[in-house]
Amino acid sequence: VVPRRGVYPVRAAESATATPPRTDDDSPANAPGLPTWFKDTLALLERNSAPAKARAEEKLAEARAAHDARTEAWALLALSHTVRRQNDIVSSLRYSREALAIAEREGDELLRFNTNYGHALNLRTAGDYAGSVDYLLRSLRLAESRNSASAQIAAIGALGSAYEHLGDLKRALEYKQRSLDLAEKHGEEKAIGLYANNLANVEQMLGDLAGARRDYNRALVITRKEGNRTNITDLEEQLAMLDFAEGKTEAALNTLLPIVAQRRTLRNGRMRLTGSLCSLAT
Repeated sequence: VVPRRGVYPVRAAESATATPPRTDDDSPANAPGLPTWFKDTLALLERNSAPAKARAEEKLAEARAAHDARTEAWALLALSHTVRRQNDIVSSLRYSREALAIAEREGDELLRFNTNYGHALNLRTAGDYAGSVDYLLRSLRLAESRNSASAQIAAIGALGSAYEHLGDLKRALEYKQRSLDLAEKHGEEKAIGLYANNLANVEQMLGDLAGARRDYNRALVITRKEGNRTNITDLEEQLAMLDFAEGKTEAALNTLLPIVAQRRTLRNGRMRLTGSLCSLAT
C-alpha cells in the first residue's frame, strides 16, 4: 500500500460553525503585532480568495497613495497569499519579492519574518524547495530573535514539509517533531492537530505504522472538536490505509466504504472522492 502524502487542505469552511483548518502554508495569523486588517484579510481568504484579493489591492492602493512603505509591504504580502491560493504563482512570487525588499529596507523584524516566510512558501509552491529552505531558515532565525512561539512553530513545521518534498525524510521527521513539541509546550491545540497529522504522514512513509496511527488519532481528536467534516474524513481514511498496510483488510473496508458515500455529500469533495476510490481499489 502506498500512503497518500497527507490531508488535502480545505479552502472553505463547510458551514457557519465549522472551523476552517489551518494548513502548513498559512501565515501565523494570530501572531502578536500583526496589523488588524492583515489578519482580517487572511481570515477572509479562508472563506473566499476573491474578496480577500480585492481587500489587499484596496489596501495597497491606499498605502501607495499615502507613501506608507510598511503598509505597502503588508498589502503586497497579503496579495501574495491570496494569489497563491488562486494558483497564480508567478504573481505571488513577484508580490512577495517586492514585499521582502521593502521589509529589508525598513528593518521591521515582524515584517521581515512574515515576508521571508511568505516568499519561502511561494518558492515551495513553485517547486524550488532548496530556495524555500533558505528563506525558512532566515524566518526561523528572525522568529527566535523575537522569541515568538507561533512564528517558530510555523517556520519549523514548514521546514519539515520542505525537507519532505526534497526527499530528506529523516530531517523532515526531525522538524515536524520539533514543531509538534513546541506547539505542545505552548498549548496551541490547533497547531498540535496540524503537526501531529504532518508528523504521522512522514512516520507512515518511513514505515513506522504504530507511530503514524498514534499521531493520526491524536490529530483526529482535535479535528473532531473543530468540526470540519472533510478533514475528519481525511484522517479516518488515513487510518483505514494503515489497516490495509497492517493486513486488516476487513476493518479497512468497513471504514472506507462509508467514506466513499460520505465524500459525495461534502463540499469540494470531488478530488477527495477520487482519492478515496483509488484507496478502495488498492
